[in-house]
Amino acid sequence: MKKKILFATTMMLVITFALIANTAIGIRIDPRLKVSREKLTEITSFDQGVSGWKLFSLPFDASVSMDEIRVTYDGEVMTLNQASNANIICRHIYVYDNEMNNWKFSSKFESGNGYMVYVYVNDEVTLSAVGIYNDCDEPIPLGIGWNYFGIPLSSTIPISGLRFSCTKMRLKNLNINQAHGILIDKNMFHATNTNNPFYKLVNLDSDLIIPGNVYLLVGLVDGVEMSYVSTFR
Repeated sequence: MKKKILFATTMMLVITFALIANTAIGIRIDPRLKVSREKLTEITSFDQGVSGWKLFSLPFDASVSMDEIRVTYDGEVMTLNQASNANIICRHIYVYDNEMNNWKFSSKFESGNGYMVYVYVNDEVTLSAVGIYNDCDEPIPLGIGWNYFGIPLSSTIPISGLRFSCTKMRLKNLNINQAHGILIDKNMFHATNTNNPFYKLVNLDSDLIIPGNVYLLVGLVDGVEMSYVSTFR
């Protein structure tokens, strides 16, 4: 009996030593086991059923690097590179430049901007960022022409909560109806991501701004800033 106990104790010591030694020399551990324990803030979730181009924005106040993006697919949490290597989502993400009116490659993600990524799978894919973030109350600058934007809030707000200002024209806090024809065009669109993506004309009186989604409108003059009324949150 004593021999069996001694043998078992010896084996436990050997196993423990082996684990310590393997860790010390850098044994390869599945990186997904590491990222699954990180604290994450969800950016958006792409619904199952449609692969293709998807638009998204940050629903919080942050500047997030590529390395801080996490992809959740089929219950697994991965880095962006891991998800790309697994043919789930493309590692190349684009941002719309509201001043130059074109898409360009992006290496980081900031509040207020509209981003685009290609999803290869038809199942649900969720994007998150490492860390815990707060809402943002900074105004979003708009350029002349098309503007892609998202509101960096964690909860929905009505479109009637948007405000538009232009220092050059001495205009401040106009609601969306007051700004029409002066600072912005009359129409506003929502990128729904249902058809690579599908741009839906929004109802200014009843539709809501959804966290993580992207919206489009046309700016008519330089120097316009868009803000949102905090009391609507």
